[in-house]
This record gives sequence, structure tokens and C-alpha cells, in this order.
Amino acid sequence: MRLKTAALITAMVLVFIGSGIARAEITKTQVTINTYEDAFGQIDGDYVVWQGRGNLPDALYDADDWEIFLYNTATGASTQLTDNDNVDDLNPRTDGRYVVWWSDKPTGAEVWLYDIGTGTPIQISPSDGHNHYLPVIASGRVAWVRYTLGDVTSREIFFYDVLNPPALQITDNSVDDSAPRISDQYLAWIQTDSDQNSKVYVRDLSSGEIQEAANPSVWGMSPQKDGSLSVSLSHDGEDWEVIIKDTVLKYSESITDNNVDDRHPRLGANRIVWAAGEGKMSEIFLAVYTSLVCLTPGHDAVLSRLQPPTFTWASVGYDKFKVEFSEDPDFSTANSIALPLGKDDWLSETSFTPTKGQWELVGQIGGTDGRVYWRVKGKDTEENVAFNDPLAFTLVAEEAADLTTGMRGVTGDGDSGGLCFIGTAARSSW
Repeated sequence: MRLKTAALITAMVLVFIGSGIARAEITKTQVTINTYEDAFGQIDGDYVVWQGRGNLPDALYDADDWEIFLYNTATGASTQLTDNDNVDDLNPRTDGRYVVWWSDKPTGAEVWLYDIGTGTPIQISPSDGHNHYLPVIASGRVAWVRYTLGDVTSREIFFYDVLNPPALQITDNSVDDSAPRISDQYLAWIQTDSDQNSKVYVRDLSSGEIQEAANPSVWGMSPQKDGSLSVSLSHDGEDWEVIIKDTVLKYSESITDNNVDDRHPRLGANRIVWAAGEGKMSEIFLAVYTSLVCLTPGHDAVLSRLQPPTFTWASVGYDKFKVEFSEDPDFSTANSIALPLGKDDWLSETSFTPTKGQWELVGQIGGTDGRVYWRVKGKDTEENVAFNDPLAFTLVAEEAADLTTGMRGVTGDGDSGGLCFIGTAARSSW
């Protein structure tokens, strides 16, 4: 098998924001290593899909047409999903449980769905002599476009739910319906009349109700933006590079830095997939971005011993948390505490207000000088753990401490008057 995983590359990115320092971690994996053409990767959950084409006969790649491939990020295993001689299988998409693509047959293009769990592919578009193509998927629901062979001026939208087959025709009119987008809740598409006037329509997937979008920004559903992260391309004067932007850290960073064109970046949660190079030199790459960002209280804040504050932070790549307190910035002494106290008790939200009893325990750490260090411990779905850089605050006896005291920086909403000290996730996700 020529398709395999290459060595991992981990980069620690330093970012200066106001008076704070942020370090985000980017871990890269080369998914394919071959002399064939790999393109149009996409990722969701643990799975990467792409289309590949060879220029010589090979066990994995046909010589003359595009095939669909699947990569499991958890196991490193790759699977070829299609094997159709002289038929191109194109534009794969996945929702982490299913894969969809379209097969460009001369008698009428077809939309196919593959169940990752069972390994079963099925045709979900009707065999009606029309072209069905460019499917999109979310949570087992698929949308695509159908048009008459030789005529793309009057396209229609089709929809398929794995829990309620068969496929449904959503539009049936004399105008052009195209470019569907889909999420867990909505299906949206563009409708264009003969005068090239366009409107965005939305179908509520729960009620089935269709209406014109009151706010066309619903069209912003895009695989290149997820939560606080977005990916794009930027030309460095020699070639195209993949850029990631984190709206919490308020910065952009280049994921790639090479002498080839990087193309078609796609984002799923905190994972980015793209193709590097062109033709038979192109390969599929995967990057994982992680960070922990402390928002409040800021570094060197002054807090009341009597009134527990609320600790807040932002996370990319972690979904379970503990807040740790220590008299030592290295957290190496016994005079430390992690809240919640239970070994198996973790926070799922990115904020925490100690009870008065818990805050009294923290106060005992501060001793007579009142100096306490705190950090966030994050855990991902694979049970990997990371810590952000520790911050410090001082406890005073007053009922109402001045909570505006601390290192000034940029808060999570972009207000430069807030408090923050940015920390880091100090490990690879791989």
C-alpha cells in the first residue's frame, strides 16, 4: 500500500496580544505519500475524505479516473471506497459517520452514500436520466443539485435523510436552484431567475417549512469556518499557503510554509485538511490546532478572600476542564488544589465560580502574602491532557477587591479594556 502516514510535525506558535503572550500548537500529519494526484480533501470528526487519481496502474489508484478515499485519523488506516473503471467519482464530503460523493456517469450522474460503520455504499439519487451532483452532508442528511442532461439553466434541489428515505425533490419550478448548504437544522440554497436576480431560500429540516431568508448571511454556512476558527489561502509572493485565524487569540498564522501551492483547505472543529502541490506531486495533509486561553481574572489581579470570583477561559480542542491553584508557578508543591475536587469530576463549561467552601481552600494556599497561581487543565476526547501557562492573583481581606487590577490585554470579545493573560496547550494532539 502506497498510502501511509508520514512523520508528525509539531509547531508552537507565539503570539503577542497587548501585554499577554499566546502560544498555540499546530500538529501536522501527511496523510498520503505517493506519486498520484490527490485533491479536494474534507474532514469531520475522525475521518478525512478525498479524491485520488493515478497515472500508472496501482493497487489503490485507477490510472484513468478519480476514486474516493477515506482516512481514519484515530487508527491511521486508509480505505478506497470506489473502484469504477472509466467513471470519475468526485467531490467527497463526510459528516463523520457517512461519506457522500457523485459519480459522473454519461447516462446521468449519481449521488452515492457510504456508511462508515457498516462499510456499505448505496446510491441515494433516483436513476431518472438526469445529472445529480455536488452533494453536501450534515448529520446523515444530504442535499444536492439535479439538472437535465445538456441543460444547466433550470436546476433543482434534492434532499435525502438516512433515517427517512427515499430522496425528496425540494424545488420544482422554472428558475435555477443551486449551490445547497446544509447544517444540523437548515438547508439553504440560491434561487436565480432569468434576469439573474438571486434570493436565498431556507428549509427548516424539522418542520419542512421553506421561506426566503430574512437575513442572507445564513449563506455563511461554510466548511472553512467553525466556531472561533477559520481557514483561508494567502499568497506569500511565491505560492499559496494555508492560513488559520483564531478570533479568540486575535491573530492569523500560516499553517504551511513551503515552495508549492497549497489548495482547498477545509476545516472541521479544530482540524484542517488541504492538498499540497499539483498533479501527481499533490498530497493530502492534516493539521490539528489546539489552545487554552485564560480570559479572567487577569494576571496580577487582586481578589477578595471573602467573595469567590468567576474564572473564565476559552478552549480549542478540549472539552473537559479543571481549574488548578498553587503557591508555586510550577505547580510542583503539595500546597495545590484542583477544582472540582473529585478525580472523575470535570467541568464542561469554560467558566467556573468556586463555592465559598472551595474558595476558602484556595485562600489557605495563598498564605499570609495572598499570592496564588492558577491555570486550566484541559482534556480532549482521546483523554489527552494539556495545561495553559499559569497566571497569578493576590488575595486580600476586603469584601470587595478591585477586580480591574491585572495585566491588561484583549478579552474574548475584542474589548481592549478587559483583562486577560493568554496561555498555551503544551502538548501535541497526536
